[in-house]
Amino acid sequence: MMHEHLTSRRRRGFTLIEISVVVIILALLMGLAIPRLVGNERREFDVYVEYVVDLLVMFAQRDMTSSNSVGIAMDADTGALYLQVQVPNPEEETLPPIWEVDRYVKPIRLPNFIEMDDIRVYQDGREIDITEWPLTSPPNGQRPEVQIEIETNDYNASLVLRPHDVVPRLMGQRPETSDLREPIDLDAEGRDQEEW
Repeated sequence: MMHEHLTSRRRRGFTLIEISVVVIILALLMGLAIPRLVGNERREFDVYVEYVVDLLVMFAQRDMTSSNSVGIAMDADTGALYLQVQVPNPEEETLPPIWEVDRYVKPIRLPNFIEMDDIRVYQDGREIDITEWPLTSPPNGQRPEVQIEIETNDYNASLVLRPHDVVPRLMGQRPETSDLREPIDLDAEGRDQEEW
């Protein structure tokens, strides 16, 4: 009987070895979880940049194929970027055309850690506010140079869509791609008679 009483007294607390094992296991689990949580923000930023690239590609494609003006705008309330097209006024054709959201291009929502102030848009080198009026491309084929800069405390990217490009160039933390072709004047190069 006395032996049972001593055994129960000894097992009231944890031993130093048991506490050490638990602390080591918790430290290992935290070491595995924290990089994944931090990495998610980087992946979310990269995905957002890819969505903006897709939006610029669609802007260039609509500009080349549509007879109507096309524009990029931002919703002042949600910060969503979206594509707009100018369509004839549905009430009367003599009225000026109206801007309509392109229903084939999904608006891009801001991730939680990116603020509206983190995005700057430039048209031919001049910063513009696309919450008030869209960045437009006239239907005459003279598309402006478009630059969208996304800069947070930890990440940044700059997308440049030049007037003759179909795909924007990505600059920023990633190296600039150098495999994009530069336009040349074949007549000026003396290559206008080459076989294709």
